[in-house]
Amino acid sequence: MFTEIERDADRFLEKHPDAETFIPDEKDGQAGHDGLLQLMTLLHNGHVNEARNIILQAKAEAFGCMLQAEHGSSHDYILRWIDRIQA
Repeated sequence: MFTEIERDADRFLEKHPDAETFIPDEKDGQAGHDGLLQLMTLLHNGHVNEARNIILQAKAEAFGCMLQAEHGSSHDYILRWIDRIQA
């Protein structure tokens, strides 16, 4: 079992030697929800404006965010966070 995991990790690192900058493809729906994994990766790597633009484009295209909370969606939360750190 662990041999297979090690092989998978080795293959991943061969394809993506700088794992810190890897952004998963979420189009198949298996890597995350609503592009959140991609957004978190962008934010982690300092691409704040790109993350903001992705969210604003999704909102303009009426793309609904699946994760909803009392104070809005996860996209709304991220936009508020971006506004706060850029203030």
